[in-house]
Amino acid sequence: MSSFQEKKKIAEKFLLRRLSRTESPFVQVEIMLALCRMDRYRYFNSMIPPLIQKLNHYNSIVNELASSSLDTLIKEGSNRSREARIVFNTLRKILFLSRKRLEKVTAPDPKLSRKLKLLRWSIKVLGTQELKRLPKEVLNLL
Repeated sequence: MSSFQEKKKIAEKFLLRRLSRTESPFVQVEIMLALCRMDRYRYFNSMIPPLIQKLNHYNSIVNELASSSLDTLIKEGSNRSREARIVFNTLRKILFLSRKRLEKVTAPDPKLSRKLKLLRWSIKVLGTQELKRLPKEVLNLL
């Protein structure tokens, strides 16, 4: 009889292989969520940035699926600063790249609202000193 660890390794290998071969963003989001739930410490750093990138996807269902997956992972976690740092740095890069577009925004659309919600969580965990590292266009929206 095989142990739980052996079965877990087999499942991880299968999911990683499937993730690398699939073109479907729906399947990608579900696999990323499953891997993070299986081994949070091991996969959080590598799976969360692409999951946050899915918040920019052109398909609104993929956006909602990625958002709910991120919310689930945050609720299941214990507000670790390591995880908040990964989320913050990823969002900071995305928001820096869209500074020009953000200058004209007065009310955030649903995609931007989801990102700002994640950003607020990461700032809450890391502390308000992180606000200095954000572009001024984002501070107006917070």
